[in-house]
Amino acid sequence: VDEATITAWQDPDDSDGDGISGRAQITLDPQTGDIRLGRFGWKAGATSLKHQIAGALNSDMGVMTSVLPTPDCGPLQTSCGNTEGSELADEYLDDLVKYVALLGVRARRNLDDPKALEGEKIFSELGCSACHRESMTTSEFYPLAELRHQTIHPYSDMLLHDMGEGLADNLGEGQASGAEWRTTPLWGIGLAQGVSEGTGEDYKPGSGFLHDGRARTID
Repeated sequence: VDEATITAWQDPDDSDGDGISGRAQITLDPQTGDIRLGRFGWKAGATSLKHQIAGALNSDMGVMTSVLPTPDCGPLQTSCGNTEGSELADEYLDDLVKYVALLGVRARRNLDDPKALEGEKIFSELGCSACHRESMTTSEFYPLAELRHQTIHPYSDMLLHDMGEGLADNLGEGQASGAEWRTTPLWGIGLAQGVSEGTGEDYKPGSGFLHDGRARTID
């Protein structure tokens, strides 16, 4: 999605008085050194899918890439370092990016269900759609032709919103404070619990919903 589309939705000072004050996360692109819009991650700290995946490899798995060749060392790690450079070839990183980029989103269900349609109406009347925007259009210049100029329905504005101290953590990221979170996309959320928890004998409660995953159920 074009950066201009997302930044146009900014209103950090709530100048229109609608109670919504989203703002863009601006962060460093580790590949180019440019300052760009962040859009991936809980606090939109990554500028691109490659940046997000490289960050997960680095911080979660300790795997260095050409994008992030330096370990994510904590302040108490005195012997943390990397003198060997990238541990994963760029071709494999690109394969990961392509795989994740082309993961399909399940089609919307219950299109004619009266209860679902009433829920959609309430969702809009309550103002949820002011942040969880129903649709946006992808750029015509995306490298993968399958994803160019597509109308998508992520139900997000990709902006940061201050959710208050009750929903805060103590971890800022980039320009985001501990209380700010990127609007979580809602597409496919009705299937999330079954996917993450399993069903029947395999059922294990503990799905993560809400902006930081602390809610256990959609309700």
